[in-house]
Amino acid sequence: MWSLRIGLPALILVLWQVSADHWIDSTFTTKPTDIVRRLGEWSGDGTLWTNTWITVQEIVYGFLIGAAAGALAGFVPASLNLLYRVLDPFVMGAVLDPEGRARAAVHRVVRHRYAHEGTAGRGDRVLPGVPQHRGRGA
Repeated sequence: MWSLRIGLPALILVLWQVSADHWIDSTFTTKPTDIVRRLGEWSGDGTLWTNTWITVQEIVYGFLIGAAAGALAGFVPASLNLLYRVLDPFVMGAVLDPEGRARAAVHRVVRHRYAHEGTAGRGDRVLPGVPQHRGRGA
């Protein structure tokens, strides 16, 4: 098994090297040996490590900015009831799978019906056999 696991990438690299030498124009691909040589040059003069550090910083900053923006995008509509009620169907339609959308729609109809009958808040708010939606206000 290990020989196959090592042999497959080695075979791919050999085929890549041969095809880059004979069948594929160097405009479209480069040889694996050229890549290794260039990485060695960049490693020796510090270019590889400088650029790697910059990439790591961009990943961390991007994650922090994205997490903060996502938290605000979730918190602000959730704290403003009118905005939540306007945006909720669009968000549910965008993030739920088709089966989840159907369950959420059935749950909203049932919840709306019970709310108008004055029985909202009881444990019998869903139809038998329909899993209860776990989102806000469920």
